[in-house]
Amino acid sequence: MGKQSVDEIWASLKSSTMKKASEAMSGVRSAKAGLASGARREGKGDSDDAEGGIGSEASKQGVAEEKSLSELGDLSVEGVMAALRRDVNCLTDANRNTRRTGAERLRRRLLEDDKFAEKAGKAGEGGESLFPSLLTDALLVPMTRLLNDQAEKCREAALLFAKAAAEVLPNTSLLFQRTVPAVKARVGSDQVAEPSEELRLWMIQLLRGEMSKKCDKSHVQAYISEIVAVVVKGLDDPFHEVKKETCRLVEELPGIVANDALLLEHAESIVKGIVRNMAHPHNKVRVLLVSAVDALVGLRPDKSLVEKYVVTILHESMFDKAHQVRERMYDSIAGWLGMVGESSDAGDGPLVPIYAEILLPFYLVGLLDDEPRISESSRLKLESVCKANSEKGCYSQGAGKDGEAPTMAAAAAETLVRQMTTHHLKHITSICKRDLAEWTTNKNLSASRLLHKATEISKSDMEPYLDVVLPILCNAVGNENEDIAQYIVFSTHHIGASCSPDSWVCILLDSLNNPKSSVVQRANALVVLAGLVHGCSLSKKEIKEEMLASLATTLASEEIRGAGHYAINTQLLSVIINLLQAFGEQCRPVSQELYHVLLQLQALRNDEHLQGGAVEVTTKLAQVCGYDCAASFASDHSKDLIHILCGTCNEWTKESPDQFVFAALIFNCSIEVLSGLYEQITKVFASCLQQDRDPHIRLETLKLLDRLLEDQDRNGFVAQHSKAFLAEVLLPPAVWQVGKTAASIRFHAIVAIGTFFRQKLMNSAELAHVLMDDQMQLLPTIHSSLEEDYYADTRLSSCHTLEALLLVIGTKLTNDQKRLVYPELLKRLDDSTDKVRIQACVTLEAFVACLTSDYCETNTGYILKGVLIHMDDTNPAVQEAVCVVVEKLARIKPGVTRGCLHEVRDQHRGVAYIDRVLGMM
Repeated sequence: MGKQSVDEIWASLKSSTMKKASEAMSGVRSAKAGLASGARREGKGDSDDAEGGIGSEASKQGVAEEKSLSELGDLSVEGVMAALRRDVNCLTDANRNTRRTGAERLRRRLLEDDKFAEKAGKAGEGGESLFPSLLTDALLVPMTRLLNDQAEKCREAALLFAKAAAEVLPNTSLLFQRTVPAVKARVGSDQVAEPSEELRLWMIQLLRGEMSKKCDKSHVQAYISEIVAVVVKGLDDPFHEVKKETCRLVEELPGIVANDALLLEHAESIVKGIVRNMAHPHNKVRVLLVSAVDALVGLRPDKSLVEKYVVTILHESMFDKAHQVRERMYDSIAGWLGMVGESSDAGDGPLVPIYAEILLPFYLVGLLDDEPRISESSRLKLESVCKANSEKGCYSQGAGKDGEAPTMAAAAAETLVRQMTTHHLKHITSICKRDLAEWTTNKNLSASRLLHKATEISKSDMEPYLDVVLPILCNAVGNENEDIAQYIVFSTHHIGASCSPDSWVCILLDSLNNPKSSVVQRANALVVLAGLVHGCSLSKKEIKEEMLASLATTLASEEIRGAGHYAINTQLLSVIINLLQAFGEQCRPVSQELYHVLLQLQALRNDEHLQGGAVEVTTKLAQVCGYDCAASFASDHSKDLIHILCGTCNEWTKESPDQFVFAALIFNCSIEVLSGLYEQITKVFASCLQQDRDPHIRLETLKLLDRLLEDQDRNGFVAQHSKAFLAEVLLPPAVWQVGKTAASIRFHAIVAIGTFFRQKLMNSAELAHVLMDDQMQLLPTIHSSLEEDYYADTRLSSCHTLEALLLVIGTKLTNDQKRLVYPELLKRLDDSTDKVRIQACVTLEAFVACLTSDYCETNTGYILKGVLIHMDDTNPAVQEAVCVVVEKLARIKPGVTRGCLHEVRDQHRGVAYIDRVLGMM
């Protein structure tokens, strides 16, 4: 009998007679339990088809024949296939239970029987395995059809069979070719047909397992499109375990396909799927996604793919909450940075790793990871990568062309890292500029970290890029996120410590002096300037005199010094502190400009912290300039500053910062200095108090005058020029002018005049001459203020001022002057405000003190007549104040007083105060 084909063998088997019933019954008994359990697993979904009776009988007949194939006497292909005939027939049965049972029996008998496997492994021709001859299309075609069966258990049985077959076959090419299209149809089509999560997982595992690894690579490559389709759908699968298994499959694809160029043709679609899933909630999935990307980038895809998709993945992973994801990402980048191509992109330039320009910025950010372990391991890996790249000749001109080891191979790791970073600084700065302008916090944070590490590593190599970097710093330092702003400040420290001041001073001065710069932009520039100067102090760098002079002049300019913005004021103080710390005695030539700024800060209102800080820094500036104290320093600098202020005082407005500098300067000078500068100071006061000046300036100047006259350590500078000071400075603004604003100015002028007399800055003799001078009009001016209609406080202050004047003049007040004074005071006793009435009584006390015993009795009577009527006032405080005046008058003119008291005694409702005065006489 000649050799038969497989189909002929199956035909002859189908026509053969049934085995004996006893053999069938023994098979039924052995398989009964398995069938029952299998039926239970199928559940309701696995009930019989319409033709179930016939199928069920066929199933029973098949079960009856189940026995170990190892017991067959004939282990030829024909013999084994004859024993499996009925099981194979079951695969196409109409009953789902029969189909499932047939697949399970085939797996158990053919693939999972260890005894049979041992014999079949040597039963073929030449001692080869018998399985390749058994697992042919006759069996595989109906079996793989079950992968698309309606019954889940049938599909499950087919998958288990395929997995078991892959393990016993020495070459799985045929199995692969029959299985992959079926798997693709179930889980790789546009609409995934497989509803079972477990079966989808098993299908991915099947592709990742022995079936793909034992298959001829040519066959695998022929089905690359189907595999990629399954991978893409697996990445998007809602079941996280399927995603994870798919990622593992992607990791192993390069080895399975064994054709990098072919796989790269499909890499984009796979990477797209990874990008879509980087936000998955399971961190283990995200870790495996990064690992999958690692495998694909290991194939060295085109840079465009890395820039378009991989960069997006890195952005997603850089700030992942799970440190495992970040750690895996930085491990991958470290490997990618070590990929060196055959030639440099720069032509004749140094050899450069393929993706270094794209990936190095991300890795530098990792050096500042929140997890210390990750940042430290990243640093060590970067040094290791740089050493390895150096040995390959990277970043060395002409290295690697002649096979000689580059000289940089033995250099320190830090130097190699700096060399690599410096080479890509242009790209790094462009990334920082782009990402710091984004609105997302994560991009801002990554860019600030990148800039921090780039400036730290590159050191002075950053100088050529400062024209780009410094504007970036100025824009970003005002970020609302404290971490971002802090990284930017750290960057300024690195630049200041490493780069020459010549490289950055002019750039910042242009920003500060730009008339289009806003207040916020100037404040940010000052923050950067303070950081740069602080960096200079760390490395003891010096600055050229002309640079320092330009810097000090800009700081002292009215636009910067007088901006009046809190942030600018704060940073001005910081800049000066850092200048003194960094350059020390080099600041002597610019001490006047710095002092000008400090005076501006000392004059700030409602900010005691900045005022106190400015005072402390002024003391430090004095020490740097060789002075023992701030007072002596101020004395030497005041003359020049006063001269400058005198030249501009005629142009001051309420926004002019120099008016506040003038105020601060006065209180920094000693009385000796003020005396020497009397003419200049008086000129400023007189100019600011002119009637045509801004009312705000006039009011502020009068307030300053009052403070100065109250200061007993300094007010004595006007003593030698008291008459001129009174005439030129104090009296003009007190002259009556129409309007409410003029009334407010009058009030402050009267207050200042009152302080002038209360501090006794003019003696009685000088005051007597002033009162006799008709041009001075001192008393008429005060009297007009006593009649003030707008403000009661002006009338009250006028009473105080007149009291202080009377206490100074004393008995030198002439009778004519007395006749002018007391009627005005008596009028105030009728004032609508009790405070004014009481103060008028106090002023009358001072007036009585100016009287002598020979004073005119007639005028005394007039005074008493005007006063006594108020001794019967309804306000006890007024009564008491009037009584005190009468008591003092009774001591000087007792006779007149007694007579007047008796005259009014019967007219008063209460006589207690009258009797009190009479009782003391």
